[in-house]
Parts: sequence; structure tokens; C-alpha cells
Amino acid sequence: MPEIFAFAIGKYDEHAQRNLTKSVENSIDERTVFGSFPSAQQDVLELIREEGNGFYAWGAVPGPMNLHNWKLMKPGDYVLCVSDNVYQYGARVITKYNRPQFAKRVWGTKDDGETWQYMYFLTEPDEVGGHVFETAGYLRKGYFGFTKIADANVDKILGEFGSVDNFIHQMLNGPESGVGAKRGLAPTTEQDLEKLENAEGLDKIAVDREMATIRDKLTQSPKLREGLERQTTRTTAMPRSVAFEIGVKRLYGYRCAICGSGLLAPNGNREVQSAHIYPKRLDGSDDVRNGICLCRRHHWAMDAGWISITDDYTILVREGLPDLDDYRFIGEYEGEKIRLPSLAESAPYAMYLREHRKLMGFD
Repeated sequence: MPEIFAFAIGKYDEHAQRNLTKSVENSIDERTVFGSFPSAQQDVLELIREEGNGFYAWGAVPGPMNLHNWKLMKPGDYVLCVSDNVYQYGARVITKYNRPQFAKRVWGTKDDGETWQYMYFLTEPDEVGGHVFETAGYLRKGYFGFTKIADANVDKILGEFGSVDNFIHQMLNGPESGVGAKRGLAPTTEQDLEKLENAEGLDKIAVDREMATIRDKLTQSPKLREGLERQTTRTTAMPRSVAFEIGVKRLYGYRCAICGSGLLAPNGNREVQSAHIYPKRLDGSDDVRNGICLCRRHHWAMDAGWISITDDYTILVREGLPDLDDYRFIGEYEGEKIRLPSLAESAPYAMYLREHRKLMGFD
């Protein structure tokens, strides 16, 4: 289940308002970011910049409650900025660091010398709106500092709106496409292609054309199978497959939807894979609603039939899973919810989930 966090800044707190301008309303100067982390972290920072469309961040000062909330924060969670009891911005968490020196370089220190060291990188923030009183039944009646919205409130939001993105869109005037979704199905970059295996000679224009086709599919009823003609397959299958692979990974923030893994190879490439829910070997559609980002082990577990997913995104584990350490990475997630993509309408579609359950003998 996604978490929702909020940070409040005083309308007349000049220091906080300046910091908001520095790192939320504008991207942090990349020289400041790269100069604050060891060289071994440079590839990770490149991925953060790509996913966030720049370097956006916020942080909390030391304190028991701030540390408690910060430890609960995970990639993909939602963050709302509140000022003068009005919601201002919404974003999603990319990753977090306890970096006092970085915080000092970006935001300085308070009068007592403390800095906002429990920091977290964000997707490029989206403007939202609405007074806190208008949504007090779902979020909170007021804010001070760094806050985590109670699980019961998030459950209520999911039950009534289906997703946090729908809630933010309908109640806070957020983007219809979902918070943090700006990069998901945008045109490909040379960096996108460089990360792929066997992408040499691939036509970027052809991939962008297929990415546009994938975006268009989200406005249409999904089809179970791709159904390409033989001639069409020779000219579009590879670019479409690549567009699907890039789009799904971006939408899930390059992290496994089951375990959250975002491991990096020495060359900076992510370990995760773009998996088809209804299998590609059965001509499963290259529709991102038929896609899910998984680490290699959970991709295998889903294809092998050890794992499936309910229509409400609960992880199912097949009965008879061996009670051995080797299979613990499967069983420990039974009953958990998968992480959902940044674009609300690109979430796994029920038809694909049902067909996977039937195929694997869960239904």
C-alpha cells in the first residue's frame, strides 16, 4: 500500500519559502548534487535525475518522530506540500538519504545549527490545490512539520477513489495522468536506448512512434493479444517491444512492483525487467496495462506460476510453495499489495490479471 506524507511550511517563514524555491519549485543545481556524493554514487544520481526530470528534494530535521516517519518512507510514496493550510504541490518519492552535508549545501542550517538531513529526492512536483478543511475527512485538519497520513485514511482513499492519484486529481486538482507521471511515456532518449541490450542500430524515431501508440492505447479498451500481421511484425515488433520495455520501467520508477528492488549493475543499468502479465509467448499485448516491472527473481516466479495478482493488486502465492529458504523471497510477500505505477491509468488491467490467474491455475 502506498503511503502519503506531507510537509508544512509557514507562509511567513522566509527561510522555508526560499528552500521551497530552491528544491521544489526549481531543480537543484546539478553541480551541488554531484559534488555532495561520492563518485561511486554518480550513476545512481544520473538515474534519479532521469526519473525526476531534474533534482527535486525536501528534508526533515533530526527528531524522534521525523526519523520514525522518514524510515517508513519508501520509493513510490506520495508527498504533499502544504502552506498556509493550502495544498501546493504533489510528488512521489524516488529515494532517500541521510546526508547532512548535502542538506547544508542546499538548504543551509537552522539557527540552532541543525539541518534537514533526513532528505528525499522527488519526482518533478505537480501543482495541486485545495484547503486542508476540504479534505479533512481523508487527510488531516492541519499540519505542522513532517507528517505521515494514517493507514486508515489511506485505506479510505483507496476504497472510495481506487487510487491515490484519482484522489489527488478529484479532490486536490492534481494532474489527471497521475502525480509524478511526466516521464513515464514521454519520447525516448539516447540514454534510454543505451541501457538496452542488443539495441545497436535501433531507430529512435521508430521507437518514439511506438511509444505514441502505447500512449494512445490508454484511451482505448485493452486487447488481450497484440495481433500483429506477419508483415507488420517485421517492421514494428522490435521498436514496439522496446517502447514497452522502456515505458513500463519508467512508470514503476525502475523498481520491482513486488519487492521494491532497484539494484544497479556496475555500468549503472537497473536489474529490473518489464514483464508481460498475459505472456508475450501467447501474443500478449504490448499495452503497459499488461505490463509490470519486476526483478529477475519475481519475474521468474510470476512466469513459473508461483505468484499471481488479484484484481485489487494483492499478491497471491500458490499452495505448496516449498518451505525452504530458497523460496522465501516468494512466500514473504503473500497478501501484500504490489507497488503501482506513477500513471494511474497504466496500472495492471483486471482482464490481464484474470487471464494470468486462469493460465496459472489460481482461478
